[in-house]
Amino acid sequence: MKHLKLFEAFLDEAKYIKLNSVGSVMDQDGVTYPMLNNGQPDLDSPVELADIDMEDDWYQSLNNKDRSDVDRMMKKLGLNEAKDLGAMIDVLTNSMEHYDEDTFMDASDEFGYDAETMKEIFNDYWSIDAKKRMGFDDSDWKKWLKSYK
Repeated sequence: MKHLKLFEAFLDEAKYIKLNSVGSVMDQDGVTYPMLNNGQPDLDSPVELADIDMEDDWYQSLNNKDRSDVDRMMKKLGLNEAKDLGAMIDVLTNSMEHYDEDTFMDASDEFGYDAETMKEIFNDYWSIDAKKRMGFDDSDWKKWLKSYK
């Protein structure tokens, strides 16, 4: 029985990556959980990596090893473009009038979207009422852009 418990503990540990610098655990699907005192995840409080803002204290508090693990998982999940979300929001809020559809599409590599998605973002941006756009803050833009990931 002792060996069975040790084997179960080994399997549990293999499912999760501990992010000690922020007191969290990350599973193989890119979901993070607060780490309980026994080192196990608090499965009642999941947060997907896609919902984590790179500017938040949580991400900024990751040490180099943990940040590398999180970045590797983001890349695996196709979320590595999220790092460029701030730059995309900056363009949407401050300089869209300087772009036409073609030049916006040409910036696809810079923002991590393919050219067709950039075209869709460009056209959808201009279809939003100007007053509504002006009232958007960063969190509004993040929610809006989430549908394009």
